[in-house]
Amino acid sequence: MRKIKKPKLIITIAVLTLALLALMVYTQLKPGAGPVVGTASRALNPVQRAGRVLNDKVEETIDFYFNFKEVRDENLELKMKLAEQEAKIRKFDEIQKENIDLRAMFQYKERHSEYEYVGTNVINRSLSPLSPSYTLDKGLIDGIQRGMVVITYEGLAGQITEVYERHSILETISSENVKVSVVSAGRKEFEGILSGATILGRSNMAVITEMSLEAMIQSGDDIVTSGIGGFYPPDIYVGTIETVGEDPG
Repeated sequence: MRKIKKPKLIITIAVLTLALLALMVYTQLKPGAGPVVGTASRALNPVQRAGRVLNDKVEETIDFYFNFKEVRDENLELKMKLAEQEAKIRKFDEIQKENIDLRAMFQYKERHSEYEYVGTNVINRSLSPLSPSYTLDKGLIDGIQRGMVVITYEGLAGQITEVYERHSILETISSENVKVSVVSAGRKEFEGILSGATILGRSNMAVITEMSLEAMIQSGDDIVTSGIGGFYPPDIYVGTIETVGEDPG
């Protein structure tokens, strides 16, 4: 019922207001009509008060709407600024990490200055669990050849298996196609062959075979390249032993 009464009240106030304006104009034309105007004014006072109350409510509603919109716009602006700051922080972290990586690579190069190095970037990745590989942005025109060893500042990554004019394919040591002669960093007299494997559904793993039980390898031991055969340089970090067991074969 309230929704029906409100429109009627607004219409009534509008009509009475027009009547008051007419009386005011009429009073100006006929000065003797003062008492009538006074009576009409007294009669309209309650309605005018109701009109002022309603007008105040309308103004409050309008103010609330504009204030809400202003707060909402400010909130949106703050969210955008926050997103920009977070993006800058992420970019800073990426640059910082890149600088750390470059510094580590430079230090590695200084420690192993007997080799020549070509810097590359990864531009694509294969999702195959059996032969994980990466596409590098260097190829024949950069002096890259099939069989070259690829390292990061953390250790051995794998070897180049395919070469094209402007890019090449790196197959990682977690690939079943890659074989690496390795030794324990603490017991270098015992050699084994490392190759990629998927163990209990986990990719990026590798197993070492053909290593004597006398090597006394333990979980937590670091594994490095042996350098035997001359294919991989010696003492490049490969990984850490997780479990040790006998080969049933």
